[in-house]
Amino acid sequence: EEITKWKPCPIADGGNIPSYVEGTLIRNGGGIWTAPNNNDEFSHIFDGFAKIHSYKIHNSQVECQSRFLQGAWYKAFLEKDKQAFPTGIGTGPVLDSTNKE
Repeated sequence: EEITKWKPCPIADGGNIPSYVEGTLIRNGGGIWTAPNNNDEFSHIFDGFAKIHSYKIHNSQVECQSRFLQGAWYKAFLEKDKQAFPTGIGTGPVLDSTNKE
């Protein structure tokens, strides 16, 4: 899910952010590893579609938003109504190294 407008993000476990901490934290990572109705799934953590998460810290409060990077593979995924991954994406099948045949 994308969060396109800033929204409050509660701090887990009732933690507190010191008043002197201010700024924006931006991190990237994967966001989608499976296609909902096609049983497609990525086999490696780095293969998921890229997603940027942003956290704004001000007055000991946190707001967040997140968006997918609009790359060619993500756009092709959207064109297929999020039902199948584009051809050529991913690391391929996981090989069973214990099979000696």
